[in-house]
Amino acid sequence: HGGEDCFGPAQETQTCGNRECPVDGQWAEWYSSGRCSRTCGTGRESFVRICWPQPKYGGKPCGGPDQEFRDCRIRNCSVDGVWNNWSGWSACSSPKCLQGTVRSESMRNRSCIGPFYGGKPCSGQDMQSKTCSEAPCPVDGGFSIWSNWTPCTVTCGGGTTQRVRRCDNPFPDHGGQNCTGDWMEDQKCNSMACPIDGNWGAWGEWSMCSKSCGTGKH
Repeated sequence: HGGEDCFGPAQETQTCGNRECPVDGQWAEWYSSGRCSRTCGTGRESFVRICWPQPKYGGKPCGGPDQEFRDCRIRNCSVDGVWNNWSGWSACSSPKCLQGTVRSESMRNRSCIGPFYGGKPCSGQDMQSKTCSEAPCPVDGGFSIWSNWTPCTVTCGGGTTQRVRRCDNPFPDHGGQNCTGDWMEDQKCNSMACPIDGNWGAWGEWSMCSKSCGTGKH
């Protein structure tokens, strides 16, 4: 019928209740203590976290630990070399003459494991030998120098002279070989003809007498 609309809000609100809503605790990020339990190799490092925001108004607390440990490694520890076990002895070698002695040897070896990361190398020998057999080396004989030539067997007409040498430089020893070659040499000497002195033959028959009577000659 032409009346005016209502003036003012059609709805009103007002605060009710007088307590805060519960706030559950929340873990913050883990953070490191920054210290490893060992200066080399694998150690343990502490990590912690805080519960923030903390629980309020009956909220639930943070669940789980606030500290944990994790593996850490600053650097690798130096590892010194360590000898492996010796191998077995080898079969005896073929005999060889060294420094006057015939030797047959057996060998064994070992290997060094490492070193690593700046460690010290193994100290000592990586190979050993032992004697299987030992004997003096064979010594082959050698000729000494030739002797002087002997006097000629004749003074003229062709003779011979000799010279000799000995197998004593050195003597053969310990199964060594004897000298090979001539021990004696001959050569001709004084081959010129010998001088021949004159010599009277036998007297001939007497000639006829120079006179038929008286004293003559024949």
